[in-house]
Amino acid sequence: MVDYPFTISPAELERIERQATRFASATLRVFRDAGIGPGMRVLDVGCGTGESSWLVASLLGPAGGVVGIDRDPQVLAVARGRARQDVAARVDFVEGDFRSTPLVGPFDAAVGRFVLTFQGDLVTSLRAVAAHVRPRGILAFVEIDRTPTFPSLPQLPLWQQIGALVGEGLTRSGTGRHTGLELCPALLGAGMVDVRVQVVDAFLQHPGDRFGSWSLVALLQSMLPTLVEQGIVTAESLGLDTLEERLVAEVEGVRGVGRGPLVFGAWGVVAA
Repeated sequence: MVDYPFTISPAELERIERQATRFASATLRVFRDAGIGPGMRVLDVGCGTGESSWLVASLLGPAGGVVGIDRDPQVLAVARGRARQDVAARVDFVEGDFRSTPLVGPFDAAVGRFVLTFQGDLVTSLRAVAAHVRPRGILAFVEIDRTPTFPSLPQLPLWQQIGALVGEGLTRSGTGRHTGLELCPALLGAGMVDVRVQVVDAFLQHPGDRFGSWSLVALLQSMLPTLVEQGIVTAESLGLDTLEERLVAEVEGVRGVGRGPLVFGAWGVVAA
């Protein structure tokens, strides 16, 4: 298990929410393709502030339900305050570690988004998740993959430099670099059958879309204490106050495209 490398703060909570909104449609597509639907009872692993819990709940109807589990009471407090009247399924949140916290199961499915990358050994983590799911139940995850690192066309030096800086901080913290690529072999290694994997989205920067530059700057701000402590960078050297505008100007000046991590979706079935 890896310690969460980002500082929980109002700015970090905003980053999580905006990122969740950006990748909501891709996440829903993965859950649907995996076979999650009405009447199911679903476990959301590492649910954080609950965005993925409410997404999967929107597929389940009044007979379904979701239990979101996370170790951090701060993010769970946010999750519990985000009730949605347009979702009929019941959604509950539990503080704890999915490896050891007793849960009333078995579940019909377990899901997670951007959580396995912080878990260390993927096979061991997936086996722990599968222990909560009935035979022939579903595991479905959406994860990032940071290889190769921040390509661009034409070359965008600042985009690549800042992307490499974020990547270095994440790697030093123990966060997975190849999590998306590792999903399929890890699911198979954990005993899943009927495994499928696909690339469903990416972090992009191009003229008219500032999400990539905003995301990089928000990540740096949230990681800054760790980056400074590790001697990777100083707050002054980053020029955070103007960094987003410089990233935007770079890509718009050459009408280029920069790509950050790919977003993978993968799912499998618990063997009978």
